[in-house]
Amino acid sequence: TSRMRSRMTHSPVFFATVPARLKALYDRCQPYWARVYVQGRPKPLKRPAALLLARGGQDPYGFTSAIDPTRSVLSVVGFEVVELLEVEGVDSPSDIGRHADALARARAIGAELAGRLGTA
Repeated sequence: TSRMRSRMTHSPVFFATVPARLKALYDRCQPYWARVYVQGRPKPLKRPAALLLARGGQDPYGFTSAIDPTRSVLSVVGFEVVELLEVEGVDSPSDIGRHADALARARAIGAELAGRLGTA
């Protein structure tokens, strides 16, 4: 992660949080936390990150339990979430087609991150 100049993370949200595979990746970032808070190394510089989340409907708990741990782990590895997109009502891959505004916003977020790097 130290060579990355920006980061875009996207995930479905199941039961108000990220899936186990993504959570397992988050847990593997513990050494980055230990570098700063155990070994006393300097905190990494904050680079821009975007977080794009999609979930089905009917869940009264929203996105918070997915957003907070993702922001936390991204911070530990040197990123700050500067763009956040939450899309509700996506229960299957074909459902995203009904969210043209969200797709356009996701593309714009990607272009914005690339533009910050001078690679758009």
